[in-house]
Amino acid sequence: MKRQIAIMVLVIVVGVAAFAATRAARWGNRPEPAAAIDSATQALLDWLNIPDAQRKQLHGLDPTFAADLKKLREDLADERSKLAETLEGNTAANDTISARVEGVIAVDNALQRRITRFLLSVRQHLTADQQRRLFSLCAEGVRQGPGWRWRGGRGPGGPGPR
Repeated sequence: MKRQIAIMVLVIVVGVAAFAATRAARWGNRPEPAAAIDSATQALLDWLNIPDAQRKQLHGLDPTFAADLKKLREDLADERSKLAETLEGNTAANDTISARVEGVIAVDNALQRRITRFLLSVRQHLTADQQRRLFSLCAEGVRQGPGWRWRGGRGPGGPGPR
């Protein structure tokens, strides 16, 4: 039961982060409010129709979120790079490969937990409609599961050979 809940939370966080990143890329550079936040969070707040005054309040609840997110994303990219280099070397011992995989998992878990803490810290400061939209988005991510874009390895274009 705990594992299922943990997986659901992870899927929610990944879904929200992926949605926010997609929106940020699509909308391009928008001017940020006085309290700087990352573009993915900015896109999510835009999608939730959060006014500037409320954005400042939300940022004040967790002022280190953008910096923490940036650092964790950089750490995750570094760990993935190390794992890729280890795998490409083709001579690494099983223990070395396992250690690199564990490094990626650890940083990814820290990133997902940090995003979850942010979402839960701002939740009670959202209007009922904003909460409904946010958690509907999270529920959609849970239903689709991780890797939903690849439809069981068949690619994003739709059905392919099974």
